[in-house]
Amino acid sequence: MIVDGELANHVGASLMRIIIGYANGCVWAIILGSAAGRIAAARGLIMPVMNLVRPISPVALVPLMIIWFGIGEMSKVVLVGYTAFITIFFNTMTGVASVPPTRIRAAQTLGASGFSVFRLVVFPSAIPYILAGMRIGLGLAFMSVVAAELIAAEEGIGFLIIQSRYSMLVDRMFVGLLCLSVIGFSIDYLFRRLIRRFGGAYVGKEFSETL
Repeated sequence: MIVDGELANHVGASLMRIIIGYANGCVWAIILGSAAGRIAAARGLIMPVMNLVRPISPVALVPLMIIWFGIGEMSKVVLVGYTAFITIFFNTMTGVASVPPTRIRAAQTLGASGFSVFRLVVFPSAIPYILAGMRIGLGLAFMSVVAAELIAAEEGIGFLIIQSRYSMLVDRMFVGLLCLSVIGFSIDYLFRRLIRRFGGAYVGKEFSETL
């Protein structure tokens, strides 16, 4: 599978879906989570919906993704993004809402505007929570790509595993599982190294060591 390029095609297809879905999930989760954590009215609008959709498994959403987005790449990317979004949203909201009031009042006393307080105090204080959510969401994105590739996929690691099941090719199934494991571990390791290298201004040594 390595020699004839088949494995590379499956890995490349799944990685592209994971990267695009995860990136979009991160952006929307941080925006909406920040709004929910900082603005009571936004929290009142967003939280009922989030509490309703949170228990829904990505596998249960496969038929809905097909109806709404078709059988192309969009449905797969949205499903991966949804899975990452949930965790990152709640971590972001918790981090923004957990900023000590004394920090906010100190900035206001020094004349900081509402947006400046958020940009210079609230958001930096929430970064450890956001990073923890992003790491968990990254793992969930790898888990959900298998469910996403149930949607009329022609290539991908999940497609490889599912097709191997139909033919009882257990060795190929283990190839897919090993790929998910090794690639997920490698990306998670890179993520942790980047946090330790560039996140020192926002997270302490003890926190970065736990990631």
